[in-house]
Amino acid sequence: MHYSKAVDGSRRFVLAAVLAVGFNATALGGAVADVKPADPKPFIGAWAIAFPEEAGVIVNKPDTTYDVPAIISAGPNGMISIRTPKGDAGNWAVKSFGGRNPLWRDDGVDQTLVADWIDGDRFLLAGKDASGIKTDWTRAKQWTRCK
Repeated sequence: MHYSKAVDGSRRFVLAAVLAVGFNATALGGAVADVKPADPKPFIGAWAIAFPEEAGVIVNKPDTTYDVPAIISAGPNGMISIRTPKGDAGNWAVKSFGGRNPLWRDDGVDQTLVADWIDGDRFLLAGKDASGIKTDWTRAKQWTRCK
């Protein structure tokens, strides 16, 4: 039987939609292909977490402090393991893209964070905005290495 006879009209629409999405994914595929593994070592350590100290921040209650820090340790397969006083945040693959470090969860949960290093002892960490597509830098937290 010829393929076109096996696919009814509604399935043709779905097939056309899938092909269109596939084309767009192929067009964007170059950007995804540019994401490379990165060195996890700079992330390893104890960290205080708070909003960045900048104009407009009136009250900055830290999520973690130097006395009770978040801990990033070496995880399996070159990943990092993140643990905060609130609990285990899991294992994350450290990537490199566009001068920043996307962090991808290893457990199949669709969550990506992006780290942007300020200097060797501070980075901003942001999640996605409401669209789930763009990084929300307005809600980024600053991670400061505890010394």
